[in-house]
Amino acid sequence: MASFDVESPWTKFIDDSLWKEVFLEFCKDGCFSEALIVWQRYLKEMREWMREEVDTLQQIVSLIQQVVSVDMSKLWAALQLLELEVLPMAFAKDPLSTISMCTTWLKSLAAVLELQQPAEFPSNALKALSVVERVMHSLIEECVTPAETAEVAHILMKTRVDSEDVNDFMGELNVYVKNLREMEKLRSVYECPMTYAKYTVETVESICYLILERVRSVHLIKGNIERYAKPYMIEHHLDFNRTLYNYIIVETVESICYLILERVRSVHLIKGNIERYAKPYMIEHHLDFNRTLYNYIIKVSSKCSASVGDSNPWDERCLAVAEMISCRGLRCEALIGIARRAHPPWSAPLKKAIQMMLDDRSLDNTMQTRLRYECDFAAFAQVMMRYAVPMATVKMCVQSKQIFMAAIDFVFREVEVKTDPLERLQDALTIVDLSQKIKAGIINRTDCITHFAIFSIRHGKEEDGFTLLIKCLTHLDETERAIVMKSIIGHVVVAVNSPITSRNNDLRLRKIGAAICILERFAEKNDDNVQLLMKLRAVRDLQVKYSLIVRLNLFDDDELKVALLKEFSDDNVQLLMKLRAVRDLQVKYSLTVRLNLFDDDELKVALLKEFTRSLCKELLINVEVAFDVLLECAVAHNDALSSLQFAQRALADIDQPSKHFLDSLMHSCCAALVMMARMAEEKDVEPGLALVPTRTVANIGDQKQSFAALVRLERRQEEI
Repeated sequence: MASFDVESPWTKFIDDSLWKEVFLEFCKDGCFSEALIVWQRYLKEMREWMREEVDTLQQIVSLIQQVVSVDMSKLWAALQLLELEVLPMAFAKDPLSTISMCTTWLKSLAAVLELQQPAEFPSNALKALSVVERVMHSLIEECVTPAETAEVAHILMKTRVDSEDVNDFMGELNVYVKNLREMEKLRSVYECPMTYAKYTVETVESICYLILERVRSVHLIKGNIERYAKPYMIEHHLDFNRTLYNYIIVETVESICYLILERVRSVHLIKGNIERYAKPYMIEHHLDFNRTLYNYIIKVSSKCSASVGDSNPWDERCLAVAEMISCRGLRCEALIGIARRAHPPWSAPLKKAIQMMLDDRSLDNTMQTRLRYECDFAAFAQVMMRYAVPMATVKMCVQSKQIFMAAIDFVFREVEVKTDPLERLQDALTIVDLSQKIKAGIINRTDCITHFAIFSIRHGKEEDGFTLLIKCLTHLDETERAIVMKSIIGHVVVAVNSPITSRNNDLRLRKIGAAICILERFAEKNDDNVQLLMKLRAVRDLQVKYSLIVRLNLFDDDELKVALLKEFSDDNVQLLMKLRAVRDLQVKYSLTVRLNLFDDDELKVALLKEFTRSLCKELLINVEVAFDVLLECAVAHNDALSSLQFAQRALADIDQPSKHFLDSLMHSCCAALVMMARMAEEKDVEPGLALVPTRTVANIGDQKQSFAALVRLERRQEEI
């Protein structure tokens, strides 16, 4: 049986530096069960990751959002991962930020589930939103020691776990879950399904009326009352007889009044019909005149809410009725109801009536603000609907930043509506400006422009280069351009410093190219920008020329740069020795080997030297360091010949070598002489001596008169 304790080899089945990347890749691919296994194998590391990094939970939730937006069936495995492992650690670290993030995300998730899976609503939303409740119960049940109990008590206190105050996050979530439970009961027990928005505006009595109205056949009414209405009244402590009486009087009398109001179709006859017939009927049956007209308007406008505004005849009818309401506040309320249910674009009479109401200085500020909100929302919806965004999605956009950004992305992609990307950007900015009036803080203009710039980088064509990005930045004023450039550069820096996979290799290069383009064309030429530009160019060249994937922080650490250079040089010195061995096999034994690249050792050494010098230039390393690394690698591999050749070329290439470098050079040459002497003894060969002109250690500054005795053993036989 497998064991997963601390001593188990399972804990080492992934290298320590890769477990986090593997976990995030599993989440990104929607493999949440596999991600759960990785988490459970690396509990200690996961706790450290959760404790040390600020946005760990945000990273995981963002990946879940990306996956479930494409495949909702993977939501439940993702919630299991959150419930069993992630959320308990997150609550232990920071209860307040965790509950705020959970509430915001889960509420938007409930809206998506209601829209995409209406047949399973509210059961699916209840299962998802009660995950926090289940986590809290699990924390309580699993605490054993006094310390654990105290920690859990602290979490419960900070999150206000039993709150039903909608002004705090936990209370808001608890109320949402409570409503979903009641809706589930209405659906399963009383067979009265409804949307969440409808449930929140209904009262217990009005829901009872809905249950009573569910059947039309007379012979089924009694059975419906006994089976559904009566149990509902008992459960909610409604007086059975009084409720039925109110239903008969209010609903029936009002419905007859509505029939009287609907008797005429012509708009110019409505006022006369109300004065002559509807008003006397209301007086006779003690109906409130203004309230009854208001209820009629809301009922009619609700029925015709799917009709397009500028061709909707019901708007004029409702407006004509609204003019008869003497109470200014209730008349404004009626206009708000008409506007809320009207489908943009609005009809001219509706625009005129609302403008007149807004111009009325005696109107209450609260009512005026509500009416202005409907105007702004209609303008917002009208721009969105140019791109065929459904009205239901438009309403959800102002509730969730994720859905709003998805809608903005959709606008950027819709080439059939407007072919010019910059015109689509202008529409997106109009949407953003209007959204700020509806609900501040969703996204600002510079964020939208930054999102467009990154979108153009991600989806731009290779042959177009960064033309669209340049046009976008050119059209901005200096203040906006500076903010957008800073955001783009920050995004690229994060991307460069993130783990790379084969899928984002090309995109990484494109992002680096975009950042270089911005720094060259638009950025201020200060020291920070110049340094960043040099580093980005080096990162790009290292990836393209040498297939070396490095991060920007490499250039701030000399030890890391030298280590990378040593690793690279070590591999190439080994290759050089293999080539010599291949040549020896060809010469001695007439063997034909495929690696017959060069027969000239000096040519091989020269190529390796130039290759290493080029790499040093990209890594921003001094050329002395390059030769120092080459000499060290040659000595480490007992390659005496390469060591001497590297030394000779170093002295020829470096005009003013340092004292430290010359000492290192002499050390390498001495080591090479020892190696060649040992080789000569083993092969029984008498070595010859030769002098190679070079610079002396004593006179570093004098380039012409500096010579030192550098001994080189000549091979007397071709075989050695």
